[in-house]
Amino acid sequence: MSMTTAAAPDARVPFARLSSTSNNWVSWILRAGAELKGKGVYLYATGKVPQVHEPVRKQIPSPTDPAGLAAHAAATQTESDRYDRELIRYLEWQTKDDLATSVIVKLIDETQDVHIEGATTSYELLTRLQKAHVETSSGVTAFYTKVGMLQRKYIDGESMQAHISALLNDNARLRASKDESDDKFIAQLLLLTLPQSTTWEMLTVALLQNTTPSNPLTVSDVTARLLQEAARVEGGTASAMSAKTSSSSRPPKTPGSRSSGTKEKCTYCKIEGHSEKVCRRKQREDTVRAEEREKMKKEMKGKHGKATAAKASTVSASRVPDSDDESSSDSDHDVKAHFTRERVFVTSLLTTESPKHVYMDSGASRHISPNLAMFDPASTRALSPPIAISTADGNIIHAKTEGTLLFDLKYDGKVERGRFERALHAPDLTTTLISVSQLTRTGIDVNFSGDVCNILDRTKQVIGQAHHTRSSLYRLTGKPVTTTETAAVASTPSIDVNLLHQRLGHLGHKNVQRLLRDKLVTGIGAVEGTPHFCEPCTTGKQHRSSFLSHWRSG
Repeated sequence: MSMTTAAAPDARVPFARLSSTSNNWVSWILRAGAELKGKGVYLYATGKVPQVHEPVRKQIPSPTDPAGLAAHAAATQTESDRYDRELIRYLEWQTKDDLATSVIVKLIDETQDVHIEGATTSYELLTRLQKAHVETSSGVTAFYTKVGMLQRKYIDGESMQAHISALLNDNARLRASKDESDDKFIAQLLLLTLPQSTTWEMLTVALLQNTTPSNPLTVSDVTARLLQEAARVEGGTASAMSAKTSSSSRPPKTPGSRSSGTKEKCTYCKIEGHSEKVCRRKQREDTVRAEEREKMKKEMKGKHGKATAAKASTVSASRVPDSDDESSSDSDHDVKAHFTRERVFVTSLLTTESPKHVYMDSGASRHISPNLAMFDPASTRALSPPIAISTADGNIIHAKTEGTLLFDLKYDGKVERGRFERALHAPDLTTTLISVSQLTRTGIDVNFSGDVCNILDRTKQVIGQAHHTRSSLYRLTGKPVTTTETAAVASTPSIDVNLLHQRLGHLGHKNVQRLLRDKLVTGIGAVEGTPHFCEPCTTGKQHRSSFLSHWRSG
């Protein structure tokens, strides 16, 4: 097979030709392989089909005895048939190999002639090109590919899918040169490319805190969370732009009206009179976040190492007084006046969803539901004081009850009773959220793939599914479980602990808590408030009343 220079450029070639300056061997070999497969000659170019050499016709000696003429004729015919078969096989192989050679030559430029000169088969031609490009420049290519990966940054507003694909393609190039990075490093590198904003930093911390030596960070987990968060941010930006457009279309305020002032409005706390730059609320919250990050770093570097870091929760336990009366106390009452703050990142997006729907939330640290009828009545307990839940939009809602959430998971025609323990009841929430991180801590696997989220039990069997919705969330497939007893409790209003103390005949607070804990009374919902000083109780415990001073002086 004679070799010629590269063919003239073909407008139909959808990618750059291989050259000495393009440094595109990895992408070129992938696309060249696709071209060869499309022509049906990939196995010939890769040497999977052995080379067939041109056959040689054997000469049958003529017999000296006339009696051997018949045998000579038969042998000659047999040899002729063999030669014809081998020739046909050779011509078929040669045709395929020439086609493979033609495909490769059309995809390179004239700078490659020095490498392919003298090659007789498509396999030899491709082998020479590989040796010239991989063995001579693999080290340089791998180095600068890694530099590009480390310098890559995600910019808010660009496609998260395209950003992730670009980084994974770089790692694929390293794989071709046998210098790829492991899955854990790529997952961490994806987090390093995120912007230094509160939203992305909170997501990064939540992902890293859920990792252990036996459950390391994976690319699939990080990819699913990044795509979900990017969709949430994009949806929130679109809503804000829509609101801004609608507000700008309103007629201007008339002079002299109450709201026609020119006061500056803070874009962070939405309060007039100052800007975001000098917003005290923003400064306080930024300080708290910085202290939490610093505390987390110290814990991870402590003597307990990863064991200490694993115990760190995504819950920030800041305690604030629930009452102005700080002097009142009860030695038997072990409940302090505080709120436990938890982060729920998607609550503000659920205002239009039905309370009956249940969603998978990768940002929430606990299961949360507004429907108390979905809780197992035997597991519920009142929270005193309530737990304050901080939402992504800065609002605060409160959970007054904790218990086990019941939900029938439907998958493949089967129904599996799901029991989500340590769930919070927050009446002001609009729909039920199932925490992905809380599930994984109990040994349940959650896998996001495209528009489907699969829930797997400890035997790796799928027991439930959630499907992607237009609100960029994953709705759990199934039916809530409600009971008459729980529904009755759900309709029971909350009561102040001091009022309950009085209605029960000034029963001690410790005994009041025991009545509620052991289910010794019915018809009482959540208990709120902090025990105050009770003057009748103190008076009743005295042996005698004090004499007034004017009696003694009289």
